[in-house]
Amino acid sequence: MKSIIHLLLMICIFQWIACSTIEPPPLLEKNGQQYGKLDGKFTATFDDHYKIGLDYARGGFFEAAKKTIYNCQKQRKLRQV
Repeated sequence: MKSIIHLLLMICIFQWIACSTIEPPPLLEKNGQQYGKLDGKFTATFDDHYKIGLDYARGGFFEAAKKTIYNCQKQRKLRQV
């Protein structure tokens, strides 16, 4: 009985971890146009942060672009380790 409870607990924990989502950076809007939107799914990789940062810069949101590019650099350092 104890092993069944442990098994069910492990399944619940695994499902909770597997189903958690990564929150993308916010969409910013200026003159009716949205910036920071990706074509595909946000996976929080170096490429995603880089593309969103460039899109923010195109819209003139330089502080948001700076923060996103900083996250991009952190992801790149993690990838190289």
